Amino acid sequence: MDTVPKQSSEERFPELAHQTWEDPRSRTRTQPMKILMPGMMRTGTMSMMIAFKQLDYTGFYHMTSIMHNPPDTKMWIEYLRWKHHGEGRPFTRKDWDQLLGHAQVCCDVPLVCALPDLIATYPEAEVILVERDPDSWYESSYSGTSKFLSSRRTQVLATLDTRFTRPLAEVIQLMFAILWGPKGWQEPEQVVKRRYHELHEDVRRLVPPERLLGYKIGKGWAPLCEFLGKEVPDTPFPRVNERKEFSERLNYMLTKVTERLLWGAMPYAAVVTVAAIAVTYSVWAMDTLGAGILSGRVS
Repeated sequence: MDTVPKQSSEERFPELAHQTWEDPRSRTRTQPMKILMPGMMRTGTMSMMIAFKQLDYTGFYHMTSIMHNPPDTKMWIEYLRWKHHGEGRPFTRKDWDQLLGHAQVCCDVPLVCALPDLIATYPEAEVILVERDPDSWYESSYSGTSKFLSSRRTQVLATLDTRFTRPLAEVIQLMFAILWGPKGWQEPEQVVKRRYHELHEDVRRLVPPERLLGYKIGKGWAPLCEFLGKEVPDTPFPRVNERKEFSERLNYMLTKVTERLLWGAMPYAAVVTVAAIAVTYSVWAMDTLGAGILSGRVS
C-alpha cells in the first residue's frame, strides 16, 4: 500500500523556512484584486486558499504572508496605529497596492481590521464571507491564540527579537484591540463573540448583495463556483486541519526565531570565549611568574 511521505516542517511551512525581507514600499500592484475574504482566523481561510488555487487564482495575502515577509509588519503597524490611535494618516490605494499588490485574493487577519477601507479601495473585488458558528470558532481560535500570546517563550522572544517577533506581537496586540476592545485578546468571551457577530453584520452592511457571497465550509464547490463564474472541479473540496496546523506553525516560527538569535549571538559568544581564555591564560602566566620570582628561579 502506498503511503504519503511525511513532510518536514521546512516543507510544510515554507513561508517561515524561506523568509524574504523585501521593503513593501518598493512594490506596486502587479495584478488586479479579485477576491476579499474578510473572515477571522480559523474560519477555513487555509482551506479556502487551496480552493482558490484550484480555481486558478494566483497571489494570496494572509497572515502567513506577514510571516514570510517580516518587513510587512512596519506598514501594518502604521495602518493599525492610525486606525486605533489616530496616529499618522489613512492609507491610500497606493499604500494598499504596495502592501497587497501581488495578490488577487486577500483573507484572514489583520486584513479584517481594514474592512471598510479595503472594500472601498477595491470596489471591483468580489467579497466572500465564510460563516462559522461563534461558539465553535471561539473555542477553536482562542484556545491556541491565548496560549501562544501568554506563553513565557513568546514573551521572551518578543523582547529579544526586534526584527520579527516584537513587531509581529505589536501587530497582533493592535489588531485585537481594534477587533475586540481595549483588553484585546483578554476581553471576556461574551464580548469577543458579540464583536465577531458584529463584524459579519458590518460586511453585509458595507457590501452590495451582488458582490457578496455568504459561504459555509462544508457546502462544497457548487455555490462558490456559481458565484465566481467558475467550473466545478472534479476533485473534493480541500479541507485543512487549521487548529493543529496553527499550533505547529507557531511552534516552528518560535523555533526559527530562537535559532536565528542563537546564530546571531555566536560571534559575540566567540569573542567572550576568546577573551575569557586570554584572561585565564594571563592570570595563570602571572601566577607562574610570581611563583618563580618568590622561589628564586626567576631573576
